[in-house]
Amino acid sequence: MVAEHTEARSVCSAQDAKERFHELLQLVGNGETVEIVSNGRVIAELTPASSSAFAEDERKAAVAKFRKERAKWEPINATIEELMAWRHEGHRW
Repeated sequence: MVAEHTEARSVCSAQDAKERFHELLQLVGNGETVEIVSNGRVIAELTPASSSAFAEDERKAAVAKFRKERAKWEPINATIEELMAWRHEGHRW
């Protein structure tokens, strides 16, 4: 199935990926990256979700940075009705 396999990366053809998708998901679940090749070029890459997701400390830092910036914004003293009316202001129907 897998045409080439290195330490944490595997390569397989598009046809093999179609036929053995479940096996590819198992490889990815075990931390491997799988490249899918068609006509000699990589057309897709399956990577473990944890490798592309923010780490918890990065997420917390981003939230803290946003809250710090948000504190600088001027408050809008408007009613819900005004906010609802403003959402379509300038639209052409």
